[in-house]
Amino acid sequence: MHTMARALLAGATLVAVLAVSEGWAAGPFEARGFTKHMVRFRHADADAKQVGDCVPEVVLVNAHDRTSTYQLMAGLFRLVCLNGLVVSTGFCETLKIRHVGDVSEKVVDGSRLVMEHSVRSLEAVRDWTKLTLGTNDRMGFARAALALRFGETPPIRADQLLEARRPEDRGVDLWTTFNVIQENVLRGGLHGTVEDPTVRGGRRVVTSRAVRHISGDLSLNRKLWAIAADFAALKKAA
Repeated sequence: MHTMARALLAGATLVAVLAVSEGWAAGPFEARGFTKHMVRFRHADADAKQVGDCVPEVVLVNAHDRTSTYQLMAGLFRLVCLNGLVVSTGFCETLKIRHVGDVSEKVVDGSRLVMEHSVRSLEAVRDWTKLTLGTNDRMGFARAALALRFGETPPIRADQLLEARRPEDRGVDLWTTFNVIQENVLRGGLHGTVEDPTVRGGRRVVTSRAVRHISGDLSLNRKLWAIAADFAALKKAA
């Protein structure tokens, strides 16, 4: 059997094992190119643990060609925008499992541990909704996020990352601010300009791109969560 086909079969087997033995349901399946795929699992009683518009999940990342380990990490799924979040590794350890022998049991055991962390991350959701950010704090968060995504020459302004895409996201608490920034950073679609001496006026209109690579998506998600956690710690200490 082809290497990639074996890897896909192994991934499908793990999905089946988790679904049958542990009561997990597989959510959105993302396969980008032929390198990695990501599956989000939600337990049968996840809705009972819901906080606000979020439910806990376990995120499984695997490489089709087995060039990387299985990765299990805590996640949250936001129902209002069907947007998946990944908890920072500083908040919850990511479990990595090598492609050696029968890994199904290891993944099942790991999923239990990660789900516990995922449920505990809902405590952050409760706390962050109670923390109000001033204008300077919100702009500081947006500037940090802008630098993460685009480096020193961003094509858009920091305040654009604070533009809510729906009425439910017009609050100024830390949780809402985090979600608005996270969605704008990852989904793109914001208009800006960049220097271009070949066009009239020296600037060209561009649109920020969505983050489609799984590794980039996970990395930005974790770093944005870590920034939010730092703001929460600062606000609590004040």
